[in-house]
Amino acid sequence: MWAKVIFWSVNMPILRATLAALLVIPIVLATSSHATEAKSASCESYRARTPPKFRVADHIRNENKRSTILFISVSPHEQTLDELLTLGCSLGRDYAHNQIFTVFIFDDFRTAKRYNPQGEGNDSKMARSFLASYGFSREDDYQTLTWFREPGNNSSLVEINLGPTPPMPSP
Repeated sequence: MWAKVIFWSVNMPILRATLAALLVIPIVLATSSHATEAKSASCESYRARTPPKFRVADHIRNENKRSTILFISVSPHEQTLDELLTLGCSLGRDYAHNQIFTVFIFDDFRTAKRYNPQGEGNDSKMARSFLASYGFSREDDYQTLTWFREPGNNSSLVEINLGPTPPMPSP
């Protein structure tokens, strides 16, 4: 019995990271087929802005795939589209050393901590707390922010193409 508990406690982060890299990232980065509206912007136009404060609730790192997934929360007064774009672009620059980067942005820290990207165990409160996701893929050379105009309403999705991936930092 204890051997099973130890096995799962040691291997759960690896399993979670592998599942996220294989299942979640392609889904998040390919949301354009579900978006009701597509827009374009450039992260360069948000470079001079100060990103809103946020708290990291959880993170998944897959060293083999050089990918990172963050689950973060922002305060209620920092949830406008411009602030979310500024935050996504800023985090993209901070994590530019990755091949794949995704961040899920929520309005509640506990929800960000408990959210399951595969959908299992999520409830309607969690869906209403999910504000946006930002991500980039070096393989496809693009970055996007997917924003819920009305959190919890999938038909209110707006995908914003932010151009090519952030430049790789110098070694």
